[in-house]
Amino acid sequence: MDAKFNKLKKEYKDFIKNNISHIKKLDINNNITKEKCIAINRLYNRIYKSIEKSEQININDINHILADYSKDDSDIDLFKQFIKIKNLYLIKRIVRSSNWDPFISKLNKQIDLNNPNLNSKKTDYLLSKGVYRLLLESVEQFRGCWEIADFTNDKLKKIEIVEPDHFEFLKKYLKSKLI
Repeated sequence: MDAKFNKLKKEYKDFIKNNISHIKKLDINNNITKEKCIAINRLYNRIYKSIEKSEQININDINHILADYSKDDSDIDLFKQFIKIKNLYLIKRIVRSSNWDPFISKLNKQIDLNNPNLNSKKTDYLLSKGVYRLLLESVEQFRGCWEIADFTNDKLKKIEIVEPDHFEFLKKYLKSKLI
């Protein structure tokens, strides 16, 4: 199968068909409000739970559809838009949460560039921009920022960087901005 496949597997078609009517009811092409974002997130959570229970399709399959399906298809385009809005909404919630500033300060100490001349406020500011960039990299993935933020019952439970490549990205990002 070509990386930019032309035909969807039956399981993929069924998944899109079973969920797209719910997405269309949200009318995400017009006036995105906080209430609409909450509804999008709730629908996403229901879709996610159905995928977890499914023996036909998994998260990797969904990410494959989102990243690799290049044929014009309005339903898939709408599904991609739905996922992007959901992820941008979660990023906004993460950055505005009361956990954000303590997380950035803690992360600054973890990264520790061993330079006594660095201003902690400046590195916190730059680090927050770097983490934001990391979060934006996942905006088109089905699970989005799950590697960094943990939500339970629509509430931000914790923020944590656990992936070594994320730490390396942030170190390089900080060094490039501080030179």
